[in-house]
Amino acid sequence: MKSQWDPVQKKLRCLRSIGHAPIDEARRFLLAKLVDLYVELDEAQMKRFAAESRRDEEVRKMVITWEETIAESEARGEARGEARGEARGEARGLLEATRNSVLRVLQRRLASVPPYVREKLDAIRSVERLEEILDQALTVSSVDELRLDDETSN
Repeated sequence: MKSQWDPVQKKLRCLRSIGHAPIDEARRFLLAKLVDLYVELDEAQMKRFAAESRRDEEVRKMVITWEETIAESEARGEARGEARGEARGEARGLLEATRNSVLRVLQRRLASVPPYVREKLDAIRSVERLEEILDQALTVSSVDELRLDDETSN
């Protein structure tokens, strides 16, 4: 059986009840979020809800608090995502720069680098391993002297 309540009034009553409940702020926030998810309002109802909730001090505080909490949470999430993305980009850049350095040294020392050596270098995902190969590349006189197949190559 469908409720006869106006959705705006239903949402306001639910939030008022949550505001007066003897529970901690975390539970209050979660319950308010559930009401927000389950009492769907169309655009006109959202405008009415905004206007009516401004007149109700308890609901207004709750709405502002949960909007601030969501905004802060989203901002922290974005900042963490950006930091992770930057770190991954830096790691990839360092990996690629080290790989290019190995190839450049080998090119200078040996005049040419066989495709299979390039493929093996491309498969290495460790900057430390590429640095070991770079150290080798500084002193080798042929590709055969490079130790590319060590178990530490990935």
